[in-house]
Amino acid sequence: PKVKKELPVVKPSGPKSRPAPSREIGNIIKMYQSRPPPEPQPFEPVRRVPKPFVKKNDPKNEALAKLGMMNSSPHPSVSSLLSGHFKSSESLSIKEKQLPLLSIFRPEGTPPPSPAPPTPPLPPTTPEDQDKPEPTGKDSAVTVAGDDGIKTQLYKLTTSVSFSYVDPAWKIFLRKEVFYPKENFSHPYCLNLLCEQIIRDTFSDSSFRISREEKRKMKDLLMEFRVGDNAQSIQEDGIKKRIVVAARDNWANYFSRLFPVQGEKGSDVQILGVSHRGMRLLKVEKAAAYHPEHLKILRSYCFADVLSVELKGSNSLEFSLKTEQLILHSPKAPCIKAMVELFIQELRQDTNYVVALRSYVVDDKSLLSFKKGDLIELLPMQGVEPGWQFGSTGGRCGLFPTSLVQLAPA
Repeated sequence: PKVKKELPVVKPSGPKSRPAPSREIGNIIKMYQSRPPPEPQPFEPVRRVPKPFVKKNDPKNEALAKLGMMNSSPHPSVSSLLSGHFKSSESLSIKEKQLPLLSIFRPEGTPPPSPAPPTPPLPPTTPEDQDKPEPTGKDSAVTVAGDDGIKTQLYKLTTSVSFSYVDPAWKIFLRKEVFYPKENFSHPYCLNLLCEQIIRDTFSDSSFRISREEKRKMKDLLMEFRVGDNAQSIQEDGIKKRIVVAARDNWANYFSRLFPVQGEKGSDVQILGVSHRGMRLLKVEKAAAYHPEHLKILRSYCFADVLSVELKGSNSLEFSLKTEQLILHSPKAPCIKAMVELFIQELRQDTNYVVALRSYVVDDKSLLSFKKGDLIELLPMQGVEPGWQFGSTGGRCGLFPTSLVQLAPA
């Protein structure tokens, strides 16, 4: 038998010997292997952006468009219509926007009013208004604090679209409450508003500020001018001014700001009325006639009688008058003090009188003797030493110390 030859076994060759790395390369390898592992990054799933839903065109419209029978211009969108309306509304004047409101305040059967005169000038600024910062922006708001501490904002008039009620079951009347000392109301715009208010309240039973006798005299005056109850029939500004002056000077409590007050024990005072002429202590009384309530005047004081006013606590006031000390309690005490002092300060401007704070009695004929509360007229005289003034009271003239008097409201 033949002997089988064994096939040679192929063995893999061993790894070739590599040269040892140098020292610098070894250091680099060690630094690379010793670095901290990277921080794991949070996994954020990939979200597909949703495709907007596209409404398929109507086959009928597509067919008409291909045949050329459909208008190529698309319908205007709602936003374009609104923007066009806003642009057109901006061109309208303020008077055209106020036309729907005129039908509310105009009596029935009267023709549309004539174009309104220009707006009146702004009232004189008070010391408090001078301290307020002016608005900087175009539509910036001015924060105003009311008597109750409630802050409101006055915004500038804009041309934006506004909405109003249609055929409301109520009416809102804005009225003149009080006159400012030395206030000028000769502007036609002011005269129209004041006449409307006075005539409306003359023939109304809702205002308890006007007594029955005051209404009767005003009706006689209107009848004399042949006015009646329609202020639109007055064409002459002179007649309007006479009506306003008659109401301002003869109606005791109408143009007054009323504050709830309480007096000392035994006092019946319920209301303090402050007007351009002075202060009045009032009481609400009921009558048996058609007019259920009216204001009864308990005591009147002109501003020349007020020597000083001090705030006692937060709800009490002490008035230093010529002949007495008046103490009133009211939650509106700070407002009363501010209003009285503002009116007195305005009336003291350009005055030629002083009021005595203390009595001054001397035997020297060149000096003027007076009592506390006396009104002294200042007279011009040259060569008067500092701290002295020259004046007259009670038919007598003479010098007197300046420290004993203060300017009196005119």
